[in-house]
This record gives sequence, structure tokens and C-alpha cells, in this order.
Amino acid sequence: MLEISQRLLLEIHSYFSNSYYESGGLIGSKEVDVIDSFYYDKGKEERRNEYIPNVDVLQHQLSIWNKEHIEFRGIIHSHLRCGELSQVDVNMARRVLGLNNIHSILMPIYIINKQIIIWHEVHIDNIILRVPNTTKPGGKRYERE
Repeated sequence: MLEISQRLLLEIHSYFSNSYYESGGLIGSKEVDVIDSFYYDKGKEERRNEYIPNVDVLQHQLSIWNKEHIEFRGIIHSHLRCGELSQVDVNMARRVLGLNNIHSILMPIYIINKQIIIWHEVHIDNIILRVPNTTKPGGKRYERE
């Protein structure tokens, strides 16, 4: 089961709620299946219909994460209304899979007008919808009502 802390959700929300749609960033983990790291990227260009990652900046951040033992888990980006991955999103994810020789990548979408995150996991041959548990600060799990 995938988990994400409430603190990190609030951090992601604060960045995306004050930005253009089609901005993004990196998500990572120090522990297996616990998303605990986020790096915001406004993108190489401010566009309203496509997130173009600033690859140089993100590569630098990944080298910092590597030294901190944070594993790259995926790329989050925002859409105005739609929670579905576009074909451009899927192609980017599969390109990252091939270049990094990994079997899957998380591709969550922050929907700005609903202020929610839809979690997708992209594999070479399919896409899985994920529903993470949310933890309170300090690692205690929220109970679903």
C-alpha cells in the first residue's frame, strides 16, 4: 500500500494551488511505498496545456536526493480539470522508464480546480490507479471514515 504524509500533501497543495496549471515536480521515498519527498518545478516554460520539465534543474535535484538516499519514485504535475494522463504524459513516463531501467513510475496529477491528487502508476504495458493512505505528521495513519 502506498502512503503519503499529511505534511507532504499540504506542501504539494501549497505549491500547486499558487501556480499555473501544467507545472510539476519530483516525488521520492526514503522508505519503500512511503512518499516522503517532493521537489517543485515550475517547468522550463509557463504553458497552459503542457508541462515541460526543467530537466537540468531536476537532474541536479536528483543528484542531491541520491546523496540523501531518497529514491526517485515519479513525476507529479498539475491539470486544471482532468485527472487522466494524456498521451504526452504516458509517453514521457515510458521514456523515463526506459532511460532509467525501472519497472514503474508514479505519475500523480494534481487537479487544480478540485484540489485533489489522482495517483497513477505507469508501467511499460499498462497504467494502474493507486489510492494512497495518508499519514498524520509523525507517521500515524489516518483512519478512513
